[in-house]
Amino acid sequence: MYSTLCVVDNKSNGKQLFRAYFFVYTNIIVGEVRGAEALDMLQAFNTGHDGSLSTAHANSPEDLLSRLETMVLMAGELPLAAVRGQIVSSIDILVHLARLHDGSRKVMEIREVGEYRDGRILTYPLFQWSEEKNRLIRTGQCLRRKGKLIRNGSGDDRERLQELFADTG
Repeated sequence: MYSTLCVVDNKSNGKQLFRAYFFVYTNIIVGEVRGAEALDMLQAFNTGHDGSLSTAHANSPEDLLSRLETMVLMAGELPLAAVRGQIVSSIDILVHLARLHDGSRKVMEIREVGEYRDGRILTYPLFQWSEEKNRLIRTGQCLRRKGKLIRNGSGDDRERLQELFADTG
């Protein structure tokens, strides 16, 4: 199996993303999204491009979801429920990085995007930074939507992923 990759900068105003819909890329990497191109990003991620990623600035994973909604709404008048549905179906994992007081950057939290229920996007913490232990630690929550991740792994990866995301009881 081979991968094809499409790298898109955020200055393309969605034109490169639109073209990506018509090619057989297995992954799309989008530079930082800052505005209405967030809608193009979500649509591209929802067209079979599993393993794609993008970046955006926010103070927390929850703030990112709110900011992403706002950026998508900048593209036009869309129902908020439709925007949230697009987010849930196109984004699986949120990785939050932050700069610490010593100037270093660390992964502070990894959250799974769950489901859209009662007007909210539910997320579940998988890993959180422990200041006390000075490392990222598992929260004990298991990955709920692990099928796609395990399915796209190969051989030993599948076993390691199943072990990593197994219920911790």
